Order: sequence, then C-alpha cells, then structure tokens
Amino acid sequence: MKTRRITRLSSLAILASALATVGCDNRDLPTAGEFSDEALTVEAPAFPDGEALKVLTRNMYLGGSVGLVLGADFSNEASVVAAATALWGQVQATNFAERAEALAAEIDAARPHVVGIQEIPQYAVLDGSYSPIEVQDHLGILMEELQGLPYELAAVQTNTVVMLPVLFQTGVRLVQYVDRIAVLVRTDLDVTGVASANYEAAQVINPMISILRGWIRVSADVGGVPYHFVNTHLEIQAFADTQGDQADELLNDVTNDLDGVTILMGDLNSDAEGGPGDPSWTPTYGTLLDAGFQDTWELDHPGVPFDGLTCCQADLVNNDVPTLYSRVDFVLIRATDHQGSRNRLPGSIHVDMVGEEQADRTEASGLWPSDHTGLLGSFKVPSSLFRGY
Repeated sequence: MKTRRITRLSSLAILASALATVGCDNRDLPTAGEFSDEALTVEAPAFPDGEALKVLTRNMYLGGSVGLVLGADFSNEASVVAAATALWGQVQATNFAERAEALAAEIDAARPHVVGIQEIPQYAVLDGSYSPIEVQDHLGILMEELQGLPYELAAVQTNTVVMLPVLFQTGVRLVQYVDRIAVLVRTDLDVTGVASANYEAAQVINPMISILRGWIRVSADVGGVPYHFVNTHLEIQAFADTQGDQADELLNDVTNDLDGVTILMGDLNSDAEGGPGDPSWTPTYGTLLDAGFQDTWELDHPGVPFDGLTCCQADLVNNDVPTLYSRVDFVLIRATDHQGSRNRLPGSIHVDMVGEEQADRTEASGLWPSDHTGLLGSFKVPSSLFRGY
C-alpha cells in the first residue's frame, strides 16, 4: 500500500514538474546600435578601456518535453510512468554535459558582467530510502566548465521540487527534480547587495503540490551609479492569472523605488510578438512597459516584426533548421535619476542574440545549447545624470 501511494503522489508531482517548466510618455531613449568611439569616455561605466556594461540572460532548458507527461492518462499509473520515462530519456539524449560546453563558450566569448540563468535543473535518482544514488546537477556542470574564468555565483534561488516515477532496467525509481534560477557575476563587478525569494503567487496543482517561481536581485556600484540586476522566470502562459500576480509582485516588491538603473532579465513567458488569443501571449509584457521598463531589443531593432524570436527549438535540440516562434526572453531597463525622474536614459544600447546560429551548435552531436536563445545586452549610460547619490 505504501508503494502504491508513493506512485500516485509522484504522478501528481510529474504534472507539477511539467507545468512548471513548459520555458511614460516622456521617453528620452538611449541611442541604439553599435557604439561609436565617442561613447568611450569617462562617462562610460568604470570598467577597463571604457568597456560597456554587459548582461546575458539564458534559459538553459530542463532537457526534455513536458508535453510527454501532459499527454499521459493520470488515471493510469502505467501511462504516467511511461510518460515520465520518455521525458527522462530525452533529458539523457539532450546531453547537458555537452551543451554546457557551448553555454560556457558563450560566456567566455562575451564576458558579460552579469549572467541571469533560468531553468537550471538538478536530477537525483533516489533509492528506496529516498537517498540519492545518482545526481545530475546542471549548475555544477556549468560551473565546472567556467573554471578559470572570472565568474562567481552571486545567488541561487530554489523554486519547485517534485518527484517523477521513472522506469529503469532495475525497476521504477523516483527521480527528484529541483528547478532553480541563478545569477553569475564577473569578479570585477562591485556588488553591494543580493536578495532573492519565491513569489507568494504560486500555481496550486492540488492541496499538496504547488509550482513555485522566484527572483534574484543583485545590486552593484557601476561608476558611482547604483545598478540593480533582476533575474526571474515567470509562470507559463497557461496559468496567466498566476503569472500576472507574480508580475505585480515583481513590480511592487522587487523593483519598486530602486535608485539608479534597474535591468530586468529573464524568461517572462509573455510573447512580445503575440496578441490576445495567441497561446504564447499574456498581458505581462505590456504591464512591464507600462511600468516604465523599456525593451532593449526593440530599442536596438525597431520596426522589425517577429525579429529576435527566442523560443523554442525542437525537444531534442537537434533540429537542423531553427524552430523559434515566440519572443519571451528579455533584457528590460528602467532608470530613475536622483530627482526621481523615470525613463531618462541617454547613452547607447546594443543587444545581440546568442546561441541561434548554426556555428553555436555542439560539435559532437550538433545540439543547440538550449531550446531558447540568449540575449546579450551592452550598455553605455552616462553617469552624470545620476551623480549625487
């Protein structure tokens, strides 16, 4: 009886895991595009040789299609185990150890000062006493690849933790899945504060299981100006009400009344190129713009519909032709000067996609680094507007 009860609870946990990961009028806007030599002045951020401040947002991908478990018959335990086992097979086939090399190469090539990462799984195969007998920690694997580079973890936020019943050659075992987000910082960034938490708004699957999401905020001094880098992964479009509540918390509790410059990055699960009625669309993107955030991709690539799509490649990330169809990953920016005025942000912004070209695929198996592309934002914001803090 105990074994059967664990299996039933695990079936519900699979559902939670699947749904958790499915990926002002006065606008003195920055100048978009490539930087000119004139931008290399003492007003630029205080990094070597007038270097631009750079941030990278990256959804790393859990490694398999949640549609497999969503299509299972949850009244039939065998169906649930089969679906979870198929998902586990995809996680192995998408070979994160190989993809981590490509992700680390992106970071090495760009050398961003801040890296916001979403969808960082840890899988632990458990024995009968719930002790781990095999662990696949994708964050640990990535950090191994980054050894020797000037990066350290500023924060890791744990979100959903669930169990999946997977059929191995030795029988059915539980696999614990932990979903996390993280922020890496370059060691020459002057970090002044770190905060993180789960959103209070969570998607309740049943009285025992809720899907948790979270945020991380890293504050730093850049050329005498306070910068706040916020990384988050909001709820999926199927639970738009919960996503909206999380966006309200993000605006009211995480990014409200911050001095200087706030850079919000992450997978927001709200398609900027969609519209009401589209399954990938929610009001969240518009809500953030109404709150004064500016979409740096739009600033740098104005008037080009359906450019900059970031999601999603095929489930096995081995497709030859890109299959991207929505723009849900963002680097958003908002500034407040010392007099309290918003959206005054002279300077330069440039935003590139990463991980979207054929040359970015892994050499051994031809895998895309993730089912999402990343965004690399580079900023040169004069500090004179903010002097007096």
